[in-house]
Amino acid sequence: MTVVDARTGLVSVWSAQDAIPLAVAVSSSTAAPGLAPPVEIAGSVWVDGGVRSTTNADLLVESGNGSAQGASCTPGAGSVLIVAPRPTPDLAREEKLLAERGHRVRVVTARPFYKTPADLLDPRVIDIAAATGSRQAGDLAAQLVTWWDD
Repeated sequence: MTVVDARTGLVSVWSAQDAIPLAVAVSSSTAAPGLAPPVEIAGSVWVDGGVRSTTNADLLVESGNGSAQGASCTPGAGSVLIVAPRPTPDLAREEKLLAERGHRVRVVTARPFYKTPADLLDPRVIDIAAATGSRQAGDLAAQLVTWWDD
């Protein structure tokens, strides 16, 4: 789970090695400004990693400067499937960064089921989102298996 220290702006990735109770880690990873309060853990205040990037896919690239504290990155290029709610400039930047490092990247964005990005936070669209996503997954499954196996 990707989180951002609200005081410093540094990103971190929670894992089992952090020994944080799962409910606390999930709460911090879903703490969204204006929607869910930040979570204090070990003297720092954490919010959802989505405040820096909707996918945080760039954390797959070892930066060498320690900015992705807690991220466990495996050296070497591979296949990266990015699933995102919508296309954004950050998503395009992350895709380009991974491709430049030799990764095979496939990006899947949700089929539009909303009128504005704010609708993505509206609980009234959950059923519409689930149905749309289910149809899209069914349509893409065979393509993605072929892509992944190549």
